[in-house]
Amino acid sequence: MATSTLSAQLRRMRAMNFKYHALFFRQINFWIAVNGVLLINSLLEPLRAAVLLVPFLVLYAAMQGAFHFHYIIFARRFARALEQKINQLNGNHLLIAYQLEEKYLFPLDAPRFVGVSLGNPLSFFSAITLHYGIAGTLLWALTLYRAWQLMPQLASNFPPLDFYLPVAIVWTLANLIYLAWYFIGRRDERAVQSQLDQFLASGQ
Repeated sequence: MATSTLSAQLRRMRAMNFKYHALFFRQINFWIAVNGVLLINSLLEPLRAAVLLVPFLVLYAAMQGAFHFHYIIFARRFARALEQKINQLNGNHLLIAYQLEEKYLFPLDAPRFVGVSLGNPLSFFSAITLHYGIAGTLLWALTLYRAWQLMPQLASNFPPLDFYLPVAIVWTLANLIYLAWYFIGRRDERAVQSQLDQFLASGQ
């Protein structure tokens, strides 16, 4: 009875892992398309101000991706504990997916910045995170530069745009500092792992 209940929870965590991977790629492709449309429109004189939206949308896409990733971490961490518990109750080591994930993807307990793992920095998971991160940073920087070029003309018609550049930079830095604090500090992960350690130590 206990193992069947745990197995049901394990299936749920594996489904969650799949769901948030799929959501990540769906949303990243959506934001690539949106930003592409805005960039094309910004080449037209009447719509040149469309470029002002891009730095904020790039940051939003990054934060949304990080949100999906933090659920992936939760699902993997819980699934690892469930597999360990089922093995413990069955007196064997038949469930080894969590061990393969540690080697193939990245070790859960190693330091990381979002998906870039210091425990396995050459993994494809780290590489794809860097790929999107570098591409997004370049797009953010180039469109912010274009916004700076346009600002004298645009701000003359709408004075609040004088604050556009400092607001964009401060908002971006605030989000990056939070991501660094959250993923490197791993406060919530440590709290979850503490609960899971108690769960594994219990006899039931």
